[in-house]
This record gives sequence, structure tokens and C-alpha cells, in this order.
Amino acid sequence: MTAMSRNTFNTFAHATDASVAGGTVQPTTYKRILVILDGSGAAERAIAEAVKLAKANNAYVTLVCCDGPGMEAYVTSKGRELQQQGIKAHGYAAACTYANGLVWLVESEKADAVILSQEPVSWLGRLFGADGVATLRARTTATIINL
Repeated sequence: MTAMSRNTFNTFAHATDASVAGGTVQPTTYKRILVILDGSGAAERAIAEAVKLAKANNAYVTLVCCDGPGMEAYVTSKGRELQQQGIKAHGYAAACTYANGLVWLVESEKADAVILSQEPVSWLGRLFGADGVATLRARTTATIINL
């Protein structure tokens, strides 16, 4: 692979959601980014990814935890941290079921990108609707970034 084609491949591979028009990669711009948090290290990586995308797109970031009110302080403090970095953001805890609740969050926040970290789901979990990534891809038009 030549340096030129490798660079083109890397550009395409790292464009989170890109449309190819006329053979050129055109990265999508995001205006509203929804980040689903659970307090884990993977959630921290999701915040870092949201910061990069928000800065590149001048986007608004919404941080949400579906684990309920016990996470309210964590999520709101993360939202304030982003604001201190100059990013338009807020955070809140939502009481919702995972897969269907995520769809509701995407729609209510008018998100065009969702960043989350979901472990692989068993066939039984998929059967009972526990696969949030698959549900989001099937029922929303948002770009899904699963770290």
C-alpha cells in the first residue's frame, strides 16, 4: 500500500461516520453529541472522545447516565468539567431502561452522534432487547460510536 493510499485509508477508517461522494471522504459534522455514562473507565474514554468531537465541530455535549438518581452528582460534575474547558455541555441522570431509554434520549436531545461503551451482548441479551448499540442503529439516524 502506498503512502498516499494508506493515508486515504486511515482518513476513512478514522472518520467516525463518513459519506463517500465522488471518491473522497467527507466527514460528518456533529452539532449535538450524547454521551452515555456509567462511571467506568470506558465512560471516561467516551468523555475524551466527545471532547475531541465537540472541539472539532463546535458541538453541544449532553452527558447522561441511565443508572438513575444515584449518579446525578457524577454526571453533573462531568458536565461542569467540560464547561470549564470551554465546551457547551450539561449532564443529568435519567431513569430509563437501557435500549429503549437510549432511543428516547437520542430523540429528546436531538443528538446526531452517540458515544457509549457497551460490552458485547449475548444472544439471550439481544433476544430481550439489552443490545443498546443495535437498537440505536436500528431505530435512530444518529452516528453510534461504541468504544
